[in-house]
Amino acid sequence: TLRRWREAILAYHRYRVSNGYTEGVHTKIKLLKRISYGFRNRKVYVRKMLLAFVPLAWLTAVPHLLT
Repeated sequence: TLRRWREAILAYHRYRVSNGYTEGVHTKIKLLKRISYGFRNRKVYVRKMLLAFVPLAWLTAVPHLLT
């Protein structure tokens, strides 16, 4: 209801900031995990996230990043 979300709504109009970016990142991480049918270990999981979020230009400039 509007009463429940009153503070969040007013904060958005006051500061023009939302958590949309954070929600998008969280959704992308969940999608990566689902597409990969889980991960064997944490190292592989971190590498997949780096590939998903690091701009391609950075990957070509620093080839040792993923090794």
